[in-house]
Amino acid sequence: MPVAPAEPTTRWWRTTAFRVTLLHLLLTLLGTAALSAVAWWATTGFALRQLAQEVERDAGVLIQAARLGGSRSVAVSVEARLAADRSGTQYYLMAGPDGSRIAGNLARAPRAAGWENLRLEGPEAQATELLAFGTALPGGGFLVVARDVAPVRQLESLLLGAAGWVGGAAMLLGLAGGLLMGRGVTRRAAAMDAALARVEAGEIGHRLPIRAGGDEFDRLARRINAALDRVQSLMQTLRQVTDDIAHDLRTPLGRLRQRLEGRCGRPTTPAGARRPRPPSATASNCWRSSPPCCGSPRWRAAPAAPASRRSTSPPCW
Repeated sequence: MPVAPAEPTTRWWRTTAFRVTLLHLLLTLLGTAALSAVAWWATTGFALRQLAQEVERDAGVLIQAARLGGSRSVAVSVEARLAADRSGTQYYLMAGPDGSRIAGNLARAPRAAGWENLRLEGPEAQATELLAFGTALPGGGFLVVARDVAPVRQLESLLLGAAGWVGGAAMLLGLAGGLLMGRGVTRRAAAMDAALARVEAGEIGHRLPIRAGGDEFDRLARRINAALDRVQSLMQTLRQVTDDIAHDLRTPLGRLRQRLEGRCGRPTTPAGARRPRPPSATASNCWRSSPPCCGSPRWRAAPAAPASRRSTSPPCW
């Protein structure tokens, strides 16, 4: 029996289990990153919108105060708000028609109406980012209402930290899930490989295992088992045909052998048995030296051998 060649060693990073694990891990990380990005964008956007609505609402109250009580009422309201601010995130500037500051904690601010991002340089190179809204006051003057966006930035930092923890947990879970999936694939492939190895070793009646789940491996195993059943059936048919041919040819070949031995004319022993034929008297010598009457109608006399090569064995008749 021919020896099967040794199978090459499969490196672990080329296995299907590793590829399934890696794919599952990448998909998990991508999904986690996408969800984290959406959550960060939605949360920070919501916080910024809430801050902008607070600025607009505060500016609307001060504009209404200017309409009712003039610039003096606006200045009193601004100073009252600054006195009540415990967080230090509220900034105001009320400027007169000539641009001079009347009230507020901002030294200067742009006089352009609308939204603008301001940056205040503080001590020790600390900068404060502000979300400011400027508008003109009735009767002259300019009002700027701003809020510090540091709480929003802190929220962004917390979200990024949480996304890091969630990403790490998702990576571990994805790795564990990928390993479980890859292990299942490896186990099924190993079972099929072992079954096919037994078939290759000669156990033609062995079949691949099939589970009740009916997944892709089970369908493949059924197809392979059906092919093995067909091969086994063909082999049995071929064996039966071979046995029938051998049985049918046994009698004619025996009779032909007896006729050939009889035409070689070997003398028999006194006991009635035939005397052994000399080793040099082969079947070819018998056919070459037999008379025409012993041969078939197609018999032709063999050419005479040279004297130097002429056989010295006695004729078989």
